[in-house]
Amino acid sequence: NKPTVPTGRISQNVSGHILHFEDKGKRRRALINFGMADVDSSLLKPLIDEIEVIGSTSDHTILDVEEAKSEIKVGSKIGFLPGYGALVRIMNSKYITKQYKEV
Repeated sequence: NKPTVPTGRISQNVSGHILHFEDKGKRRRALINFGMADVDSSLLKPLIDEIEVIGSTSDHTILDVEEAKSEIKVGSKIGFLPGYGALVRIMNSKYITKQYKEV
């Protein structure tokens, strides 16, 4: 559980943006092991509707999982529907494992 507004001075992120935060109190967060070096997280839609992508660092993405109906814990797998720009970056990243399935 983490507060939705960081403490201390807020400065620009790696993309040069200064982020603004809505105070929703403490919420349950999940940290996943891909970030802006791999994909633009704003172009990802979690397949679990109640999960929200909060943002990314260069190598991690932060999710708000407070409202998730299924239990999210260490080792949980969360699927995403990538937008076009996200899909292009994912497919070109050497750090993301790809699995191909016939449909």
